[in-house]
Amino acid sequence: MKKTIFMSAIITLLLISNFPCQNSYADCSIGITIESQNGNIVIIGFSAISKDENKSPAKKARLKKGDILKEINGTIVSNPLDVHKALKNIFPGATITVKIERSGKEKTCRIKTVKNHRPDVYVIIDILEKGKNVSLAIIVGNVSNAMDTSSFDINEWKSGISTLMVNKLESGFMVYQNRYNNLSLVDRNKIRAILDELNFQSTGYISENTRTKIGKLTGATHIVVADFNRFSNPPGFIDVVSRKLIDIKTGIILASISSQHFYNSNGNCTKIE
Repeated sequence: MKKTIFMSAIITLLLISNFPCQNSYADCSIGITIESQNGNIVIIGFSAISKDENKSPAKKARLKKGDILKEINGTIVSNPLDVHKALKNIFPGATITVKIERSGKEKTCRIKTVKNHRPDVYVIIDILEKGKNVSLAIIVGNVSNAMDTSSFDINEWKSGISTLMVNKLESGFMVYQNRYNNLSLVDRNKIRAILDELNFQSTGYISENTRTKIGKLTGATHIVVADFNRFSNPPGFIDVVSRKLIDIKTGIILASISSQHFYNSNGNCTKIE
C-alpha cells in the first residue's frame, strides 16, 4: 500500500516537472474567505475543513464575518496577496498571531494553521483583483482505482468521477463570478470536443500543443488540471486528489496542491490531509 502511494507521488512529481513552476502561495491556511473592501481585507466567510466550516481555525478562534484583517504574525496585510505572502513560509500546524479590527477595536488572536487546500483559487483571486481577465478551462487528467474493480464497470466509474470533479470545481469557481465580472468559465463541451480532436490521453500531462490549442479555440487564459486516485486502506479507502493551475500562455504552474481524503468502511470521510 505504502509503496503504491509512493510510486503515485513520484509519477505526479514527474508530470509536474514537465512545466516550469511558480507556486509562491502558502502551504497553510487559517480557514477564511476574504475580500477587499474600501482598502481593507474583510472576512466574509469561513472555509470548510472536512466539509464542516465550524472546524475552520479562524472560526474556532472566534473570528467573525465582517472582521477586518490587519496583521498576520506582525506583518501588515492590506490586500489578498499580502495575506498569502504572510502565510507562505509557515508550516501547517504552526500557531500564529492574527490581529483583527471589530467595531473600531483591535483584537489579537492565536490561531493554529491547517493545510491550504485552495492555492489555485487564491492565485486566481489575486489576478482578478489586479483587473486582469481570467477565462478558466477545467480538465480532468488521470483517474485511477487501485482497489478491486471486478464488481463494477471501471470505465463507467471513471466517467462518473470525472463528471463529479468537473461539477465540483465549476461550482467552486462560479461562486467568485458573482464578485468578479472579469472571471469566466469555458464550456466543458467545448473542452471535451477539443480533447477528443487531439486524442488527449488522461494522464494528467498537458502538452504545449494541447495547451495552446485550448487557449486558441476557447479564449481560455488558464487551465486547471485535476487528477484522482483511489487506494485501499482497510477497512476503508483513501482518495488522493491533486490539481494544478497552469498559465496557458507561458505553461508555468501557478499553483499545485494534493490532498488525501480518508474514508471508513461505510464510505464516510473521516479526515482530510
